[in-house]
Amino acid sequence: MDLSRRRAGVIALYQVALRYRKLTPDQLEEVFLGLGSSIDGVAALMTAALKRVMSQVKNRHRPRPLGSDIDDELALFGATRVCMINIGTLVPGFRDILARSMDGALLSRALKEISVMLEEDRRKHRKPRSQWPQLATSTILVILEDLIVSSRTHLRAALEQNVLRSIAVLCRDGSSTCLAPDVEHFLLEILHPATLFSDLHPLLSSSLADEETSTISRDPAFKRNAFFQPWDRFIQMVKFHEAIFASLPDPQLSLAACDDLSCGHIAQKSIFQRCSGCRARLYCSSSCQASDWGAGEHRAACALYRAVRESSLETFTRRELRDIRTVLTYHLMKGPIGYTLSTSNALPGIPNASIFINLAAWSPSDPQDPSSELGPTIEQEHHGHPLPTWADWTKRIQRSNGRMALHVVQITLGRRKQQAPGTTLVFALRESSSFMRDAGCRILESIEGEGLEGEALARRFQSEWDLLELPSDLVQIYR
Repeated sequence: MDLSRRRAGVIALYQVALRYRKLTPDQLEEVFLGLGSSIDGVAALMTAALKRVMSQVKNRHRPRPLGSDIDDELALFGATRVCMINIGTLVPGFRDILARSMDGALLSRALKEISVMLEEDRRKHRKPRSQWPQLATSTILVILEDLIVSSRTHLRAALEQNVLRSIAVLCRDGSSTCLAPDVEHFLLEILHPATLFSDLHPLLSSSLADEETSTISRDPAFKRNAFFQPWDRFIQMVKFHEAIFASLPDPQLSLAACDDLSCGHIAQKSIFQRCSGCRARLYCSSSCQASDWGAGEHRAACALYRAVRESSLETFTRRELRDIRTVLTYHLMKGPIGYTLSTSNALPGIPNASIFINLAAWSPSDPQDPSSELGPTIEQEHHGHPLPTWADWTKRIQRSNGRMALHVVQITLGRRKQQAPGTTLVFALRESSSFMRDAGCRILESIEGEGLEGEALARRFQSEWDLLELPSDLVQIYR
């Protein structure tokens, strides 16, 4: 396919996407027939458009042939954003197809080339270019975000190309209004959750330590960007989570609890045996497994736990899941769990039986509280598809006699608003006694006559909860 046909193909895709907004399968088939191609051909068109942008920008100082213009190529590539969102909604596997022809490194190099061009214009006091460089940059961020959701290797490649410096340079003067929403989304949906993964921290830290990135971050003009608060929060999260990974003792993470709740023994994980069906439940012995099976709940839920475990491992590596546990355990060790994490009582009469945690929702004024109340909507979702084992978990809480709480962690990793919510994980907080439950009940009883409701009651409860002294023999772990 020659250059004119490739450019015509992108224009045709853009016009169809604008006309229909939301393609039907039949309309998509018509697009493929009109282009004489397939879904792989669409990915090839988008990749070719990106490479033409890179070539034009890189060779901008050389004489250009007639009909060749940087703005034209930037506009054409920027138009593929509409195509990607439209087709990506209809073909869920499109990001995987696109990843065969472009990757995080290629997209980040393109960002770098555009940022170098605009920085050169700024230094030489040239007249600002059209909006096409910002449109192309936004499209690059949208595609990069989708590829990272497919595989974290694209994020690693982008960080190695110092994508943070390119973003900082592109937004240096604080006037990138059309780019700001996509930068903010990239921060919230990709970079904030990425701080939870220890293997990415060397790259995150070195990117932020880059002299130019650091200088721009302190510039008053850069601070005028609409996304500056999430940017600043991201910097704090990197530092705070890095300190957690460096300081938390491993022994705390190597403990486990017997899933036969009539036993509940807490010891080194190495002594326990796994259920061969779900590979999720742990038992001291075959007698404990038989006891739990006989209680009835696991008999019905074993297959569900296996499905949930396999689904989690499709999204996160074992190391990443351990890293999330590490962050939770740090907050647990800092004091009563209610002090650092928002709470919602899913089970009446059992304070803190269920805690909903959004680890990416930081408050920059209080770096010890990376949490927010997710509200009743999320709680309702736990009774449906996102957590098929939710009913079993709530039964187990009741059977645990106050020695178990559920910490439900929601991690939104690159999900656009029109797509499904992020991944939801359940971490069972296992305790060697019912002290936390009993203490919470005593506090509620002592303040119920004060006539407080809502936030006022929660603040009053929290003030009393903060005064709790934990027994020296209390053991709390995440499972």
